[in-house]
Amino acid sequence: MKLMSFGLMASLTALLLGESEPKLKVNSVALMGVRTLNESELMSVIRTKPSSLFKNQYFDRRLVKFDAISLKTFCVSNGFLFAEVKDSVIIQDETVSIFFKVQEGKQIFLKHVEVLENFKLSNEKINNILEL
Repeated sequence: MKLMSFGLMASLTALLLGESEPKLKVNSVALMGVRTLNESELMSVIRTKPSSLFKNQYFDRRLVKFDAISLKTFCVSNGFLFAEVKDSVIIQDETVSIFFKVQEGKQIFLKHVEVLENFKLSNEKINNILEL
């Protein structure tokens, strides 16, 4: 009976402390489908980095989802309003390879802005503020 209680306590402790799952190292992070945007700029947006000789980067599913959202935000801010970003993960042994599939879609350009009921600023000043 004491042995069974000890086993139950050890299992609960491991579960509560999160020691049940091994930590997976990030082996690689890759972008696929990028056509127009600068790939190095996109990679700078991603917080998940591959492990290196001096620093281990461990896999965090939430961070990968956040990275996908950050990539989509970057695309939208560069005029790709209908961009889609999907993430996928391949787990092999104790390492993880992460892939982001980017579909940029059509880039949208702002040509003209018309401000109505404007009494405070000149149209030229508004265009300068909007960098048109």
